[in-house]
Amino acid sequence: MLDADGYRITRVDRTFLNRIMVQATKGQIRREIVISQATGMVLRDVIFGE
Repeated sequence: MLDADGYRITRVDRTFLNRIMVQATKGQIRREIVISQATGMVLRDVIFGE
């Protein structure tokens, strides 16, 4: 879905609480998404530099 919106995924990592963190960029815009591994629910979706 990020690809369809024009974002390029720059990093996928796990947080201290074993959640999945995805960082993506689109030009000067950076987006950070945190997903619960247990439920698949998006816990945080923040856009920086808009």
